[in-house]
Amino acid sequence: MKLLSKIFKVTFPLFIIVACGFAVYLSISLKYTDSNDIKFIRPNQKLTSFNDIKNLPQLKNKVVVVDIWSVNCAPCLKQLKTAYDFKKKIASNDVVFLYISYNNRFRLDRHLKWKQLIGENKLFGYHLEVESKLYDKIWTDINSSTLNSVAVPRYLIINKQGLIINNNAAGLSAPQQFLQQILAAVNSAEQIVSR
Repeated sequence: MKLLSKIFKVTFPLFIIVACGFAVYLSISLKYTDSNDIKFIRPNQKLTSFNDIKNLPQLKNKVVVVDIWSVNCAPCLKQLKTAYDFKKKIASNDVVFLYISYNNRFRLDRHLKWKQLIGENKLFGYHLEVESKLYDKIWTDINSSTLNSVAVPRYLIINKQGLIINNNAAGLSAPQQFLQQILAAVNSAEQIVSR
């Protein structure tokens, strides 16, 4: 029995180390795999502010619906479950969805969990996982004198000209109101083009 105890004491920590190493390897190797409908914005692009993000080429001349969320946020996860069905109501090629996520860097499986949630919830659109410095800068950039909140989930709507027209949109907890806000942005963009 003492021999088994000694073997367990030695092998169990080694097993944990190997398992964690494998999880890190998987998270790095699987981190950024695009599909036709899910696109990952590479962190090697020099993004230092929300302005840099909203001016990315793939977002130009589009109405951008931004969802700021985290894998550790229960309300975010609840609302993500309705995202796929909600997006089917928006029949416009002029609207793209951008999901910005800040995940606890001390959680070893954060990339795996992030990608798993994206796939499970069919979060078609663009995805960006940010580090704490950029995350803090995003909040500084999007908040105003009348709204100074860092709560997630948070939804924004950006018009085709790249201006934030709603820095606290209704979101998936109020889908009808959110849909109206997005359609208003699309319609106002169409009116500007037709003038």
